[in-house]
Amino acid sequence: MQNGKTVLPVRWLPPECLSSGKFTIQSDMWSFGMTLFELFSYGDVPFGDLSNNEVLTAVMSGMKPQLPSSFPEPINNLISQCWRNAPEERITASEALSRLQIIQ
Repeated sequence: MQNGKTVLPVRWLPPECLSSGKFTIQSDMWSFGMTLFELFSYGDVPFGDLSNNEVLTAVMSGMKPQLPSSFPEPINNLISQCWRNAPEERITASEALSRLQIIQ
């Protein structure tokens, strides 16, 4: 997707970035959740079956990638906390780091 002349990675962006183009630490946590999704799915692309326009519509309507049951439960929980709809309810980077250290 293009915002002006900037190409945006729609599959990794939360709804507020897609609608306003503003990026925050909270939006970074959403993207971090997408990165964890990729890592634990061995490289699956979020919303792999959808076009960029379909992803935009899906994310704006509240859709998130399905978390496979093969993911460890602590990782599913962490990803879910990264993907909370309200940015202020998302896990912080320091909380995520603490959780990852415990998972080891």
